[in-house]
Amino acid sequence: MTLNIQKFEQIVSGAKAKAANDPKWLRAIEKASAAILSGEMIVTTLAHGALVTTTGGSYLANGNCPCPARTKHCYHRAGARLWALYEEMATPAVTLAAETADVYCSCCGAPAPQEWDTCPSCGTEGEWMTEDEFFGDEVAESSRENLIAEIKNIWPRFAPGLPLAVELMARFRVNKLEMLDDGCLRAIRLAIAI
Repeated sequence: MTLNIQKFEQIVSGAKAKAANDPKWLRAIEKASAAILSGEMIVTTLAHGALVTTTGGSYLANGNCPCPARTKHCYHRAGARLWALYEEMATPAVTLAAETADVYCSCCGAPAPQEWDTCPSCGTEGEWMTEDEFFGDEVAESSRENLIAEIKNIWPRFAPGLPLAVELMARFRVNKLEMLDDGCLRAIRLAIAI
């Protein structure tokens, strides 16, 4: 990922504003941001924390840090948090519903803009349903196993070239569908309805 310095500096400014009354965190944030910008610190986001690598070593920062400083105000932790915030902001926003329309033909289920008078697929006139109306009952009754199978099957057509695990990490901080609850699975299935 190429670092967008302007976005990263926005993240740093926000973090400094939140830590305005804590000089130790301010120093940690400043040190971590300088190290990230210079390339001296590399942060790799993991499912439950981040691997922070500096010239002094690599440390798993997940709320604690085993570095020699052993302080709550560790710059490894600050770097991990800054990077997590940056990734949330900088990750290409692949809207789960980006490739689907807001409404569907009640006859054939083809996505179509609401302002169209006729369905581009079957020619039905003005009979539109929202995705919840069209897919809601089917998805609501699907088993967990079926939802996972459908999402895995549909994803390559919905977002060609974007691995599902990458999008799950960006949105939910997990890389497997099995780690999500049924409500999340149903929401994803509705969002990628094809």
